[in-house]
Amino acid sequence: MKICSKCKKRKSDKYFNASYNLDPKKWASRRCKSCVHEANAKAWVKYGRAYYQRSWRKTNPEKNKKYQQKQYRKHRDKRVAEARAYRLKHPELIKEQDRKSRMKLKVEVINAYGGKCSCCGEDELIFLTIEHINHDGKKHRDRTGAGKGMYRDLKRRGFPKNGFTVFCWNCQMATRYGDPCPHKLYEQAKAKSAGIKQVVAGN
Repeated sequence: MKICSKCKKRKSDKYFNASYNLDPKKWASRRCKSCVHEANAKAWVKYGRAYYQRSWRKTNPEKNKKYQQKQYRKHRDKRVAEARAYRLKHPELIKEQDRKSRMKLKVEVINAYGGKCSCCGEDELIFLTIEHINHDGKKHRDRTGAGKGMYRDLKRRGFPKNGFTVFCWNCQMATRYGDPCPHKLYEQAKAKSAGIKQVVAGN
């Protein structure tokens, strides 16, 4: 027996709906079927068909995905034409949306590889890029496209660590043709100088 959270009446379990995709013994609906039906009827009057469409999409994600794919294939030409017309009508809005989408993707990729330059420690996002350790960046970009295309490929592959790291633009340019980065040379010279000082001090 359970008590409905809406009408406060004690009823047997058969008068209650089990929540979707959850253990029915633990997560049974707190409202009885009658109260749920009444709430749905009021929602239909207030929100119309859209309310049930949103609810169905939320509780049936796989069916919704297949339905959307089927509808897209059926009306592909029409949807492509509408999308093209919209982009032509709102160029500035589309440009801003693309910029935000590209920046969001870049943040996700850069953070996946440490969030800062692996050479000098620079963490200002605008300066950071993806470095191809094996210097095969051109082949990668030819295959996926530069910028957003490359980031999408890395995300799709689960951010592979082998062959990729984060460099700032300075370190990227300094090592572009196989030369060592000045930061590394400076660190080596500093370590060498410290070693000589220790030897002298020991003598």
